[in-house]
Amino acid sequence: MRGRPLDDTTALKIKDAARTMFVAKGYDGTTMQSIADSAGFNKAQLHYYFRSKDALFSLIFEEEIGKILGTLRPQVLDKDVPILEKLDFWIERQMEFFRAFPQLPSFVITEVSRNPSIIQNLLVNVRMPELAQGLAATKDGPSLEAIQTALVSAMSLVIFPIVWEPIFRFVAKIDADRWSQILDRQIEMAKKAVRTAVSLPVSAEKK
Repeated sequence: MRGRPLDDTTALKIKDAARTMFVAKGYDGTTMQSIADSAGFNKAQLHYYFRSKDALFSLIFEEEIGKILGTLRPQVLDKDVPILEKLDFWIERQMEFFRAFPQLPSFVITEVSRNPSIIQNLLVNVRMPELAQGLAATKDGPSLEAIQTALVSAMSLVIFPIVWEPIFRFVAKIDADRWSQILDRQIEMAKKAVRTAVSLPVSAEKK
């Protein structure tokens, strides 16, 4: 149970402060007291609205995952959309989102490593397995195993540069414009990787 409904200005302020703290410091680095201090309230008010740190974290994590998946669901679940179009759309939207919110991949990765079972339950709540299955339910349908391989390849090429951006840019002295070009190139590399995974020729790329 997550506490009171989120129709109160105080609750919204608490949730916004918690989101900032969790994304910046992770679950273990965030306390109810630090959230209360950031929001400008006391711990009693936090517990009144959200019961516990676990309840508040679950809400924030589901919302952040929901942001990532929200633009994908309609097209990915459409059985009439060809698999390459679905995968291209997935790659483009993921890169677009992570470039806008570069802190989220590290947040998700950290929390998945911290407590896999809890995160798996949260992913079920946002219907992530359904979305993954939807990729395979296409009229030109490669096997589910091929889709799984394609997703791992694509997301590795999309997420890893986002997570390691500060290190890459510092070590290689890459400016913002050049980094943007590199990320654009990662999109094309990810598209080619998924074509290899589903055993389709690169010449079948969407124009």
